[in-house]
Amino acid sequence: MNEEDSLFSCLLDNFAKYIWNKELKKAKKFEKIFFWLLEKGKEKKFLSLEEFRIIIRAFRFKDTTVREIMIPGPEMVCAEVNTPITKIIELIIEKGHSRLPIYKEHFDNIIGILHAKNLLKIWLSKEKNMDLTKILIPPLFVPETQKINTLLKEMNTRHIHLAIVVDEHGSTVGLVTIEDIIEEIFGEIQDEYDREAMPIVQTTENTWRVRAGIDLDELGEILGIEFPEGKYETLAGFLIHLTGTVPKPKEVVYYKNFEFTILSATPRRLQEIMIKKIK
Repeated sequence: MNEEDSLFSCLLDNFAKYIWNKELKKAKKFEKIFFWLLEKGKEKKFLSLEEFRIIIRAFRFKDTTVREIMIPGPEMVCAEVNTPITKIIELIIEKGHSRLPIYKEHFDNIIGILHAKNLLKIWLSKEKNMDLTKILIPPLFVPETQKINTLLKEMNTRHIHLAIVVDEHGSTVGLVTIEDIIEEIFGEIQDEYDREAMPIVQTTENTWRVRAGIDLDELGEILGIEFPEGKYETLAGFLIHLTGTVPKPKEVVYYKNFEFTILSATPRRLQEIMIKKIK
């Protein structure tokens, strides 16, 4: 790092601490100056685009609620407590989840979280009368209005990786994981258990299944089209720019002779998209 870079980093760091002061953090004028400094840092190449994004996300982290990042109820993968063990194992393998919410009779009555490794232990023991309830982890229920920074502290303290989100009536409205919370700062985390390892998979001659974070230039080369330049680098950013909002699952967006169907998304982030070339 040269002297100019070091000076800018020092200025940015001290200014961030300054506006984080309890008496000043609500003053919008200081936030505007801080964001202006960030923009200048990015323009002058003191900050990479990824560093810029991480700082912005971190700054807004304390204001983000669980509702904004949760996996909505209709997209949750759960199982009823009386489901045959073999069916549950098939579901875990198919979806690639290590933890599964278990409910009794109806979706709003979640009685515990099933960890795949615990299920494997009793399955290998070949018990004749396996009682699933004996290996369930008590669920953590959180209100959808809770701030994710306080939830992260609670989950870390209690060593819990998944929480069930409920509304004011106690109805299940979604779930949130520690990974979801961390991704709010560092962006999408890809691990060996994620279902789709490749950013794009061609399913037929004219259809592709892609991760929303795929680089737009890379996608353009594959599809044979040129995307307009803008303040975005990924397909997700382009579609959000095009629609002015975060499209919901099953929503369809059209650009040139291509159809983009949203396969999965949270209220704040696109995840997976199906692209179809229209003849």
